[in-house]
Amino acid sequence: YEAYEKLFGNSKDFTFIISGDFDIDALLPLVQKYLGNLCSSSYSFPYSNKKGDSENLPKGPLFVELPAPEYYRMKNINYGISFIKKAKDPNDWKEQIKVEALAGITTKKAWAIRFEKGYSLYDIGVGGRFNEEMGRYEISSVFDCVPEESSQIRQEFKQIISEIKSGLISKEEFKEGLRRMYFLYDANKANQPRVMHQRLYKHYRYKQPWTDPVELEKYLRTLTVEDIVETANRYYTQENLFEFKMKDRELKEDF
Repeated sequence: YEAYEKLFGNSKDFTFIISGDFDIDALLPLVQKYLGNLCSSSYSFPYSNKKGDSENLPKGPLFVELPAPEYYRMKNINYGISFIKKAKDPNDWKEQIKVEALAGITTKKAWAIRFEKGYSLYDIGVGGRFNEEMGRYEISSVFDCVPEESSQIRQEFKQIISEIKSGLISKEEFKEGLRRMYFLYDANKANQPRVMHQRLYKHYRYKQPWTDPVELEKYLRTLTVEDIVETANRYYTQENLFEFKMKDRELKEDF
């Protein structure tokens, strides 16, 4: 209950989104009744979306080793690699799309570590996003690997990064890397409740531009390999590089 009060006790910490086919005059009294009377405790959850939050980000390359919790025995190693870069313009939606596209193509190429190279990896995924609260772009990936393969996997992934920066992206890798984005940015889905709520939230909470979904999809479909290579060379740099490793305290490996 104490945790609940801290997380949900201050209504000023929330942005409420209401969408649908309704009469605004009939809705306002209900909003005032059910939302206007919510309690507002003195405790405010400590988060911020100030543009200066990324100022304290250390300059890469940085390697951090994290011990596994004492109550959890790890037989594998979790290796994470992130490229983090402060956003010059938080409202540049074209840049956001290019970062997501770069992550998608990186994911497609990374699967070769498992299916072509034969390493013991259960899952591979690279996420690219604009972190609204921190005002920065983050392209991150985590590999759950066996100790004896951790060093090789690290080198294999860095080789993939180098290939992308050099323009070694096949037509299939480009097409498959963007397949999920074509689905997510389909303008025909823009009015679906979940999509609309997300767009409204980002617009009112983070002042993101209210861009026409048709324009978003059109821009996505104009992206080329050259666009991805240019983006990769701006983000996949040593000064943006942060690596993380988590392993059991007693586990030995050749990292």
